[in-house]
Amino acid sequence: MTIHPRLIEKLESHTVSRSPSIPVILYYCRPRNEVRQCILHRYGPIKYELPFINAMALDLPPEKVKLIGKERMVQWVTEDVTVSKAVISKTHGVGESEATSLKTPSRPSQSPVSVAIIDTGVALHPALTQPVNRIRAFTDFVNHKAEPYDDDGHGTHIAGIVSGLASWPDQKEQGKGEGRVNIVAVKALDEEGNGSASDILAAMQWTLNNSRFYNIRVVNLSLGVTAEEDYDNDPLVRGVDVLTRYGLTVVTAAGNSGPNPKTISSPGICRNAITVGASDGETVATFSSRGPTPQGLLKPDLLAPGVDVLSLKGEDSGYLSQSGTSMAAPFVSREAALLYETFPFASPWLIKHLLLQQTKPLPKEPPE
Repeated sequence: MTIHPRLIEKLESHTVSRSPSIPVILYYCRPRNEVRQCILHRYGPIKYELPFINAMALDLPPEKVKLIGKERMVQWVTEDVTVSKAVISKTHGVGESEATSLKTPSRPSQSPVSVAIIDTGVALHPALTQPVNRIRAFTDFVNHKAEPYDDDGHGTHIAGIVSGLASWPDQKEQGKGEGRVNIVAVKALDEEGNGSASDILAAMQWTLNNSRFYNIRVVNLSLGVTAEEDYDNDPLVRGVDVLTRYGLTVVTAAGNSGPNPKTISSPGICRNAITVGASDGETVATFSSRGPTPQGLLKPDLLAPGVDVLSLKGEDSGYLSQSGTSMAAPFVSREAALLYETFPFASPWLIKHLLLQQTKPLPKEPPE
């Protein structure tokens, strides 16, 4: 069978039978041009071509999903699921004058590494643009706008953390943004922080295609969706695996479904991802997802601050405190980028090893 069992169940349900179309991702096993011509001729428009994972995304009428699953060119068909930001709360915001200790960089690098933030976009916050603009590039898969913006604020908050401009309650010194890291903002989540898996994959494809031009070495994914048993055919896992194979370090949020075990979200379940849980001072944050993964992998790989993290606010020049594994992941993305500054020829696996070497056990957590 070439159609995901969950998708078959939906096709047979009363709700889907009334839907004009259903979004799917298909993996193909024939030349891409041949597959494209067949789909356009028999099934209609293609939403995204995703050659980096030999896949295409399209919207199909329910009756055509089973038909396309019978094509010899098709290896597997799965649902194009909704992916969401991994934030759990918005707490207090402060104005620019109240957060003067969060400063812009004082010693920019000669050739800074870029972190691609696949998220809700990025606002032109003064802390990111003055005195040196850290936003190296922006592209939009949601509304297709040319100029940087963030209609949710989540991506801007992440960008502030990646830039070293964040602080959290138990930090002895607030971030000053030293050690410049550039931002490449790829908007794939909408104004509510949601997007389809194919939007995220299209953003990954764009990031891979442009990685050398913008010196992208790290990809931050502060997002996720409930993981399933079908690891090998998970589109997001496939995407992360390919990015890693091409030399990009991918940092993902673990998810906010803790404290129960086996709650790591996708793509955090990917063995090649650096999956980050949230710490709350000297303990693991209650909401932070726990492992192991459905495949028995020990995740998350490490923890970073994820409770009441103060960073940039999207809609103005102020600051906002938020919690979630969304906030934890970019701390690690920043450290990975700075390691690439020191070791420009390092592989993603070496960067992961170096990051894990820097970790310390939490004082109030029992050793496993």
